[in-house]
Amino acid sequence: MCFLSAKNNLELPRDDWNELKDNPLKQNTGPDPRKWNCGAALATFGSRYAEHHYTSGGRLYYRTPSPSKLSEVKFKADVVRDGAQKIRTRLKNGNFVQVFVGHHEHLTVSSDGVIQPSGNTHYITLFGASQDGKEFLYFDPWPQGSMMTYQSGIMGSVHLIFAGIITVFEDEGKIRTRDSAPGLHKYVILTGP
Repeated sequence: MCFLSAKNNLELPRDDWNELKDNPLKQNTGPDPRKWNCGAALATFGSRYAEHHYTSGGRLYYRTPSPSKLSEVKFKADVVRDGAQKIRTRLKNGNFVQVFVGHHEHLTVSSDGVIQPSGNTHYITLFGASQDGKEFLYFDPWPQGSMMTYQSGIMGSVHLIFAGIITVFEDEGKIRTRDSAPGLHKYVILTGP
């Protein structure tokens, strides 16, 4: 697949991100945040490569009303645990799972206390899991938002700037990227199945 191609995974300055246009995961990352399209880019990718691509619904993994700071959001551990199991089941059945995540401190919250899409939130698509189900592989349409090295049986070691690993932290009641994860963003899942 072309998202594994080295030419589509170059770590380039932001001004040169258009050179990555052949990567089917890349969202519009132009200067106008109103045109950023992470959810649409992933939905298009999912419909092309996964017959039963799940698009994140409104199941909130956090308590409402939500504060406007990501660090102050209170998560519902039982809902997160159940959501992680539903993700595992969907992945086991061969389905991609798109989720809504936060990645920077300041959030936009509606009058009813629900976190809204903004420049500090994002969509990622989970496409694999570790054997123990504690870690999920995901696609990230923001170039260098997440990075990892993938060991391919055919292509060898591939450096990816459109993928990462997100972890279930049962003791925290969250699914989030590790603090040490490479990439521009650290994500925590806000909504999912």
